[in-house]
Amino acid sequence: MGWVKVVGVGPGSPEYLTKIGERVIGEADYVAGAEELLKTFAPGKKHLSFGEFGAVLKQIKDLSRNFNIALLLRGDTGFYSLLRKIENEEPGLVTEVIPGISSVQLAFARLKKLWDGAAFYSLHGRALPEKLKEEFTVHVFLLGEKINTSSLKQLLQKHGLERASYYLLYDLSYPEEKIIKLSFDDLPPELSGRGILIVER
Repeated sequence: MGWVKVVGVGPGSPEYLTKIGERVIGEADYVAGAEELLKTFAPGKKHLSFGEFGAVLKQIKDLSRNFNIALLLRGDTGFYSLLRKIENEEPGLVTEVIPGISSVQLAFARLKKLWDGAAFYSLHGRALPEKLKEEFTVHVFLLGEKINTSSLKQLLQKHGLERASYYLLYDLSYPEEKIIKLSFDDLPPELSGRGILIVER
């Protein structure tokens, strides 16, 4: 009987892969994940690339009867990750979870700020929230597909955040990483990509 271990590979750069994550990938007979992650973190291994997600999970389940499989997820496995979907579709498939460093951790480290008092809103395939959590002074938006900034500005104005500090962080850990401090009025017309918007009252 083999195993299936979920490995959080960090924000993208191999420099942020943990030692235990590296070891598990090395011990695996097959490595599953998005094509970009497989090329970066598991060159030379047998790959199971995410295509039709349900079909890949079934293949992983079948192979795990005889082989060890590492399933790569970006960032922290317990923070807005595919782990929930995996557990919903194939309960009990995963034998161990190896957490990674999230882009949120890296973002606040880059800014040299704490994030224990922040509220989080994932926009990966999700609409903007109708309202923000007013008890928090820091609001973190995890960007995904293109977001119309005018709708976001209306939401921020509704909560009196026109004079807050704004930070846009893109492609964290990659060579093209960008960190931009800007004002409410300087927000670009659209937000998208591998980015995080941090709003600090």
